[in-house]
Amino acid sequence: MVKSNSDIYMNDYVHKVGNRKEKEISFYATAENFLEGCRFNDSLHALAAGKPILIPKGVYFFRTHAEADQQRMDYLVRAIAATESKNQGET
Repeated sequence: MVKSNSDIYMNDYVHKVGNRKEKEISFYATAENFLEGCRFNDSLHALAAGKPILIPKGVYFFRTHAEADQQRMDYLVRAIAATESKNQGET
């Protein structure tokens, strides 16, 4: 079997991150999945509502794009966790 260029590209450069299983799509939603979706939606709205993702001001130098992405992801996760903990306190 001949590999296409896209197959070669995908195998060489795409890295799988995490191991969360996707939720099954069904006609009837469970209450647990519905609540999880609501919390996710609330978190996204809180981030977009002007609540800053606090990355300290400064000039940052990174050796790779992966290091820069990791810093951005770390601060994004902190912001989401803070929003979630606030939401858990309200319920």
